[in-house]
This record gives sequence, C-alpha cells and structure tokens, in this order.
Amino acid sequence: MAFLLEEEDNREVLEAALSFVDEFGEAGRPLSPQDPRERNSTLASPAFRDNKASRQATKGDGNCVMLVSMGTRIGLETSADEKLRAFASNSRSSNWIFRLCRPGEVATQQRRQRSEAEGENVRLKLAVQRQQKMADDLKSLLQRKARQLSNECASLIANTSRNSIVNIVEVRGDLGDFQQLFRHLEAARQEVDAVFAANGLANMVATPSDIHIREGDDGKYLEAFSNKLLAFRLQAVTEALWSHFKSLEKHAGNGSLYQKAEKYIDESNTILEDFTMEMHSNTSRADIKVKQVIRRYVEADRDIIIWVSRVSPVEIKHRMLRGLTYHLRGHAIAKRSSASTPRNELSQLQFCSLISFDRETHTMYDHNSVGAALNFLLINTAQKMKVHQDRIENILVEQVLQNSLPYK
Repeated sequence: MAFLLEEEDNREVLEAALSFVDEFGEAGRPLSPQDPRERNSTLASPAFRDNKASRQATKGDGNCVMLVSMGTRIGLETSADEKLRAFASNSRSSNWIFRLCRPGEVATQQRRQRSEAEGENVRLKLAVQRQQKMADDLKSLLQRKARQLSNECASLIANTSRNSIVNIVEVRGDLGDFQQLFRHLEAARQEVDAVFAANGLANMVATPSDIHIREGDDGKYLEAFSNKLLAFRLQAVTEALWSHFKSLEKHAGNGSLYQKAEKYIDESNTILEDFTMEMHSNTSRADIKVKQVIRRYVEADRDIIIWVSRVSPVEIKHRMLRGLTYHLRGHAIAKRSSASTPRNELSQLQFCSLISFDRETHTMYDHNSVGAALNFLLINTAQKMKVHQDRIENILVEQVLQNSLPYK
C-alpha cells in the first residue's frame, strides 16, 4: 500500500465526495443559448423526459458505484491500518519472547558459556601445575639439604669416633709425662679453699654476671671464675657435672679435637688425657698439644673436680702464642646453695681457672707480649667455661624431661 490514511482523514474524504456528487448533479444541465421556448418544449416532451431520466439514472448509478468503491477502499485501508498498528504494538511487547525463541541466539549463548567454562578449566589446571611444581622444587631442596646434613654429620661422627680415642695410656708405661701434673693436682686440691675465698666464690650466692676476670700477683697469671645458681638438687648436679667431664663434650664449643688418648682410673675417679686440638679465641686459631689430668673429689656437702694441664704449641696460627708453653689449673665445685629452703633445694655451680706461663717465658718475652698472650688464652678459657655451664644445664633439663614422661 502506497500510503495510509488516518481515521479523521477518511471521514473528511467521504464528506468531500458526497458534496462533489451533489454539485455534479446540478452542473449536468446544458448551457447552449437556445430559445427558452424551445428549451422548455424540449424538456417538456416525453422523449426528452425519458432520455433525461435514463441519463440521470445512469449517472446516479455511476456515482453510487464510485462511492461504494471509494468507501470499500477506505474501509479496507482503515482496517488494514488498525491491524498494522495492533500488530506493531504486540510486536514491541513480545519482542523479547521472539528473541529467546530464536535457535541461533540460544546456540550462540551456549557456545559462549562453554568457551568460558573451558577457559576457566585451563586456568585452574595451570594454577595446579604451578603449585605442584613449587611443591616438587621444595621437596627436592629439602631432600638435598637433608642429604647434605646427613653427610656432614656422618663425616663428623666418623672423625670423632676415629680421633677421640687414638691410644690408651698404659698405667705402667707412659705415666712419666704425667708425674709433674699429679704434683700440680695435689697442690691445687690443697689450695682450692684459699683460691675460692680470695676471689669471693666461697661466700657468693648470686651474681649479675656469669664470667668474672681478675689479675693475679704481679700480672703473672689471670683468673676467670663464674657462679651459677641452679634450681636442681645437689645430687643431680654433681652427677651431671662428672658426666660432662667424662665425655667429649668438655672439648666442644671453642675448639676442634684432632686426636686424643685417655685412660680412666676408676678407683680414684681420675682421667689421664693426651690430645691435640685446634683452639679458637675470637677470630684467632692455634693448634696445641695438651697433657691433662682430671680428678673428682666427693665430699659430704659438695663435689670438687680439678684438672691441671700443660699446653704447648704444635702449629701456631697466632703470633702471640709462638713458642709459649702455659699451664692451666681448673676447678669446678657443685654445692648446696645457702638460698635453699626445706621445700626448695637449690644448688650452686662454680668454676675457676688460673692461667700462667713457665718461669723462663717472662725472661724470653717482654711484658706486653706476655700480657697479649694471656688475653688470648683468657678469652678461650672464658668461652670454654660458658660451654661447661650450658652443657651441664642441658643434662639436668633432659633428665627432668625424661622423668616427667609417662611410662608405657
């Protein structure tokens, strides 16, 4: 249809058509200049009246046909226009239904959802693979570190077992080198109370510092001592103290043991030792050869352990110890503390070490060199004293933990 007419326009067209018909009837008469009588007689004649009636009927029928045709067309156009507007209105309201029912759009939406799901699966798979790779790398690193530590421990144990006891000193064979040490041991036992009274350990209960250092007569020796208050019974402390000095742990902490020969004399609680080791003092190193005697003295209210040593250099890595031979006298006392109560027994662990040189050393070297060497040895002795305290406390704590565990 070329154009559409609105309902108001249709009514106006119909009215114009009816008016045109009326005007057309009045304008159908001839306008020729005839005589009025002729015209009147003509019009009054029967033939003319019949022809006129026939022409008017014919014209009226044609006008009616034209009007009917025009009305029918207008009605059809109006009906078609109304149906078209109703269809357009319904189409706008239900357009979403048509879109949802289209198979092409549904398939496209399903393909898009499937593509998104596949992409998410790929992303999760890559994330899992990365996590698995990190876990595998960490596992390999831990296994490699464990193997390294195992090899180091195995080599350390092998060296310790190989070098800890190289030779056993015979009682009737090689004791000649220890005779002088036995004499120093007896002298140390006689002087222990005087030494502890001079440095204040005899009456000391608690101290703010573990290690104390003081200089002896004329600077010929240096003394390092310590006092530790322990919340353990005296019997446990004395057994832990002697257990520590019978083991190799007493050499640990500030040196590396190369080789060692020892003999234990059970009757007198005496240990003879002959060993070489590397001695550490801060960043300095020195290889030394040591002969040493250790003895335990058991008394009613205390245990005393005394060790005397003669140390000579083997391979000097620190210039201050070149050619120097020195003597070490060590004391360890475990006793019941005066701070104990009937319900809470406390113990005291006290150490004291004296370092001195041979008499000819003071004539061979000046005072500054001897003092520097003493400082080097004093640092080493203080470090070893701290190691003794820590290892003995560890023994006591382990015993308490073992006793507190329930038996199965």
